[in-house]
Amino acid sequence: MKQNLSPLILAMAVALLPQVIMLPVWVSLWCACFWGYAVAAERNSWPWPGRYVSYGLALLGLFFLLLYFRKILDGKAFVSLLAVMAALKPFEVKGHRDRMITVFLAYFIVIASLFQFENLSIIIYLFFSVLITTAVLIHINHPGGTPKQNVSLASKILLQSLPLMIVLFLLFPRIQGSFWGLTRSPLGISGFSERLQMGDVATLIKSNETAFRVYFTSETPNENHLYFRGVVFQHFNGTGWKSIPSQALLRQMPQGKKIVDYEIILPAHGRKWMFALDLPLLTPNDDLMLMRDHTLRLRRNLRRKKHFRLKSYLSYNTGDLSHKEKMRNLALPDNRNPKTQALSRFLKDKYDTPEGIVAGALSYIGENGFAYTLKPPLLTGDPVDAFLFESRKGFCEHFASSFAVLVRGAGVPARVVGGYLGGALNPYGNYLVVSQSNAHAWAEVWIENRGWVRVDPTSAVAPERISQGVAGSVSADELPAFLGYGQKGVRHYIKQVGLLWDALNARWDVWFMGYSFAEQRALLERLGLRVKGWFHQARTLLVLLFVIILPIAAFPLIRTHVSRIKKDPVTHAYNRFCARMEKAGCKRRPSMGPMDYQKMLKRRFAERQEEIDEIITLYIRLQYAGEYDSSLIRRLQRRVRRFKAT
Repeated sequence: MKQNLSPLILAMAVALLPQVIMLPVWVSLWCACFWGYAVAAERNSWPWPGRYVSYGLALLGLFFLLLYFRKILDGKAFVSLLAVMAALKPFEVKGHRDRMITVFLAYFIVIASLFQFENLSIIIYLFFSVLITTAVLIHINHPGGTPKQNVSLASKILLQSLPLMIVLFLLFPRIQGSFWGLTRSPLGISGFSERLQMGDVATLIKSNETAFRVYFTSETPNENHLYFRGVVFQHFNGTGWKSIPSQALLRQMPQGKKIVDYEIILPAHGRKWMFALDLPLLTPNDDLMLMRDHTLRLRRNLRRKKHFRLKSYLSYNTGDLSHKEKMRNLALPDNRNPKTQALSRFLKDKYDTPEGIVAGALSYIGENGFAYTLKPPLLTGDPVDAFLFESRKGFCEHFASSFAVLVRGAGVPARVVGGYLGGALNPYGNYLVVSQSNAHAWAEVWIENRGWVRVDPTSAVAPERISQGVAGSVSADELPAFLGYGQKGVRHYIKQVGLLWDALNARWDVWFMGYSFAEQRALLERLGLRVKGWFHQARTLLVLLFVIILPIAAFPLIRTHVSRIKKDPVTHAYNRFCARMEKAGCKRRPSMGPMDYQKMLKRRFAERQEEIDEIITLYIRLQYAGEYDSSLIRRLQRRVRRFKAT
């Protein structure tokens, strides 16, 4: 028997489509194969899998899932399980109940997508998915309607639900943290890890993925101050650098001036890195910690896009350095990079002060034919020696790493900082878009009475890297295509459309994602409701929801009731009169006409014969005698309203 499976499969496929980018390939193929067979089998009368075959396929799918995910049961595994089961669902559809369950499964897949994605484009698509699923739901219950009629009715239902959706979003108690620990959005690349090798940052430049967005609530700093620090590398093993993840918290805030207020929207990257304008202050935020290396860290890995309000000093003094930290930032491995160590000794003998050593190291880099390039040659052996004395071609991490090693050898504490430099101003949203192509590495040196001082050795070779970015500091043939867009042509207009869409998406992020527990509390305070604690806030919100939703829920019933009155006010008034008499003990039998009912009432209520006669007479004149007059209708309604059956 045909079950008309195509609409059901369409609803599930449309709901699952956004998840394809994160599902294992075999899960997508699994769904395509079984859904395709179900449609073909229904149309061509092919054999249908029996109950035990379906059970076997379900167990096989579960086995593959356990084999693929092993012990990592995250949001991706949950959605994959939904997809595997949804692929087999058409095989057990036998009646109306099964069709309804399948539709609700499609709705559930849409809900699962809300926990995985947050950007505006996916939200718009999910509205479309709900529209299709609702149209299928209407089709199941009213098969006679055309697809156009079903979609039209589904659109009306969605539009009518928008006010309620907005009320629930604003007033339903917000849960702090991720719901049930599920990942909300697929993890992007973090840009940096705990280790830094020469060539790592040059690889990041080739990606146009957004690292984060920055809104400056105060004046936007100039290009020389747009350094966003994220990871500090202090341990050098001769070839590369490593950060210290288990460091202590900063106990004494640095001194500084020129405070900048700004907001950062940071996508999920699965790590604890927090990128902040150099040099960040600790703001009241339970999710952030200020570390001894003056970086901000998250207390837990970032599994969802998040909104942060931050402050930073543009001018600062980090203060004294402990003996242990000083030794850590002077340490170099023995018997590595001997030429660099010899140059370090030369600088130490030539200059008497740390400032002089730093200036001498920068002069060596700036005056000996070094070149800034996205395609540095492969360094073998001792990489710092190979870079400083042989290739002399490299990217920012080559210069920062070699400079830090060079001044360490001369007795100046130094370290490498990984982060981002600059960004692209979005003219449609007035915010800074910092992409992976803005990844940068620079050095810091510690100087008595000044603390840690930022030194960017790249500026000694390519000063335009600071003011113009990568696109203005390397040759055109080295640039990735997205960095080479000109000011005219189709690519330019495509870029402008992309900026406009990014601005819309960013505003959505600020409004939707930024509406947190604290924002909800601020809304209540603006309404004049002060709350103390989460429980009090939740109770207040639930009361508000009840007060607002009750009229909204009652509105369709009231409108239907009013519509009936307007459509046939005479019958409505008469029925109201009969209902009152029934409560008084005189129920009208279905076969009893108004005149017979009038006789029965007059026997029961002899003292009110005049009122009863007037009501019944008015009803007969209006309903049967053709005297349909608005004044008579109002008169009948008044008599019924005033009549009290006692």
